[in-house]
Amino acid sequence: MNSIAKDIRSSLLYFTTAFDIWEELRVRYLRSDGPRVFSLEKSLSSISQNSKSVTEYFSEFKALWDEYISYRPIPNCKCGNLDSCSCNILKHLTDRQQSDYVMKFLVGLHDSYSAVRSQLLLQTPLPSIGRVFSLLLQEESQRSLTNMVGIPIDSQAMVAEQYHIPNSRLGSTYATHFAKQKGKTKATYSHCGYPGHLVDKCFQVIGYPPGWKGPKGKRFATMPYANKNLQKLPTAHNTAVLEQHLDTPNIVFSQE
Repeated sequence: MNSIAKDIRSSLLYFTTAFDIWEELRVRYLRSDGPRVFSLEKSLSSISQNSKSVTEYFSEFKALWDEYISYRPIPNCKCGNLDSCSCNILKHLTDRQQSDYVMKFLVGLHDSYSAVRSQLLLQTPLPSIGRVFSLLLQEESQRSLTNMVGIPIDSQAMVAEQYHIPNSRLGSTYATHFAKQKGKTKATYSHCGYPGHLVDKCFQVIGYPPGWKGPKGKRFATMPYANKNLQKLPTAHNTAVLEQHLDTPNIVFSQE
């Protein structure tokens, strides 16, 4: 009586044996396990790792699986014939249950572990759930170490440099010229393609000053900014665009 709740103790006072008490309690409070098994099946089918760690996901999944197995245990042989069985049917049933355990766990695993999951699924037979958890934990630790030592790279700057500067020598010249032209007008004179001045200051029109030792002539072949429409080499998809500019005086490439 001391192990029974007080609110139901009074209804069991007149039973003569403990067996009669427990039998009465079993009949009175026994519930069908169908709804709970259905709920566990649904939870095991929909559970996923999402943003949880491997340890958190495994703990949550194992709690559901252990409860599910308690409702669906492997049946025991009561006739005694299993002792003389030579096909090891009981071991095969146990292995099948563990295989389902691993399969359901891998289904809810995050897609970032798809490579590890593929390697595990290729193994025959499937490793145990403890081995699977250990491998995933090592992978998670390795990723965390990689993120700690990673060096951020300004990828946009690298792409811009590769797009506008085809080689290091030209890139150095372009960077030096950009520093000198900083603060000047962005206007580009169509005659020479040189930015930062207009026709009234173009040496090719008004003449070069005495003692001029700098480069002479048009600069289209050396300056990557001479024609903004032709900054990239022609490919199959922009050949038509290139042909539209063949008649312009600022073209970099000849018709041939």
